[in-house]
Amino acid sequence: MTDSIGSVDHDAAVLIIGAGIVGALIASHLAERGLDVAVIDAQEIGGSATRRSIGLATPDPRRAHRQQTARGVEQLTTIARRHRIEPRVMRVLHVAGRPDDAEALRRMVADLHADGIEAQWIVDPSLVPRAYSGGLHVGNSVLIDPLLLVTRLLEHDKIAVKQNVEVYRLERRRSHILALALGYTVRAGAVVLAGGVYAGLLSPYLADSIHVARGTVWRSHPQPPIPPYDTTAILVEGGHVSVAQTAEGRLRLGAWGWSEDQSNEPALRARSYLEQHLPGMLSQTESWVSATAVSTRDGAPLVGTLSSQVHYALSAGAFGLAWAPIIAEQIADSILPRRHT
Repeated sequence: MTDSIGSVDHDAAVLIIGAGIVGALIASHLAERGLDVAVIDAQEIGGSATRRSIGLATPDPRRAHRQQTARGVEQLTTIARRHRIEPRVMRVLHVAGRPDDAEALRRMVADLHADGIEAQWIVDPSLVPRAYSGGLHVGNSVLIDPLLLVTRLLEHDKIAVKQNVEVYRLERRRSHILALALGYTVRAGAVVLAGGVYAGLLSPYLADSIHVARGTVWRSHPQPPIPPYDTTAILVEGGHVSVAQTAEGRLRLGAWGWSEDQSNEPALRARSYLEQHLPGMLSQTESWVSATAVSTRDGAPLVGTLSSQVHYALSAGAFGLAWAPIIAEQIADSILPRRHT
């Protein structure tokens, strides 16, 4: 980072680059603790992965991640209710096509119980989609409107939001960081990169640490309750396909290429699932949209610092919504001690 000259359009204690669920949660944490926060996004509020999410917050059943993500679901539920949003309590059915993967899911039941997470292995054909012999049925999950939550989180008198502004460079000036955009400059004491795919454009380190996951999100017109999707979300192969029915009756299906193997096109995967497990629903299509999101090798988020003043917080994968409040809390705690000493 080099010294720079020029006018400043906005001053803030902290600048958040990215107005998705992670950026909004960080901004809310900091604003509620008295800091002036600026939030900038190259698109509209929640315009990227947050808008494309089906809104499922559920624990990651893998041992390394289950306790943190379970706590994240609890925190997100509390935060949503504090902002006048009532999450829809759901169960989640994890299914896998390969026998070894299905057996690995079955063996998780006892460990999930030990960690206080409701779980059982079920073979009920009314719940398990055709072509799968059984599934891991997990509780402690909610369905939420993430875009509405982002909007409510940013409605705070200490948060200033600027949409459709793309930061192209960060520069150091004395004790501050300048975020330079076309025709707009923010000066801040600290910066948080929370923009998902976009964060990689501002940091070579992040560009090398993540890869872009392509996705497709399908949504139906409102429907009467369709079991089991009205009470149970389905996650196929760890989130390569996820589908649930929202409170207003819309089925939402997301298909993602979370792994680096992009051989299976998400749009084809989504269509195949609909044709096999929800016959006739393609005629009820309200929208198809493409999407991109960040992905990491192990599905864990990326959280840390690039310098004493520049932080990054990126959630990833099918469990990103459960991770979001955890990493927002970590970033807020890393910034606040320095700001108040």
